[in-house]
Amino acid sequence: MRIRTHLISTHLTSAEGEYKSPYGEIKSKWQKTDSGLILEVIIPANTTARIQIPLIEHTSLAKKSLLNQKENTAALFGQKVLVNGEILNDEDLVGQDKKSKTITVDAGSYIIEVK
Repeated sequence: MRIRTHLISTHLTSAEGEYKSPYGEIKSKWQKTDSGLILEVIIPANTTARIQIPLIEHTSLAKKSLLNQKENTAALFGQKVLVNGEILNDEDLVGQDKKSKTITVDAGSYIIEVK
């Protein structure tokens, strides 16, 4: 299964959804905060999931991007991502691009913070 969070609007500050699969309920919820983004995910027993974590372009970074596109890209890649309170290291990634990082997780509850 895949969990992909798309931040498509600057006016939308949160969203959530759930699906009752044959293995149990799958839940995903995200909320923008002053410091970034919080993503909460529940994966049912006997399953794994790929979670695509969006990177946030903060207002201060957006202003910099008008002056220096390279500086903005570096700042997006340099954002701190925490999974259940622990820093996500590059070795834990199964994918990464300019706008997101992707991890694989086993069944369980996850709180992912992007700062």
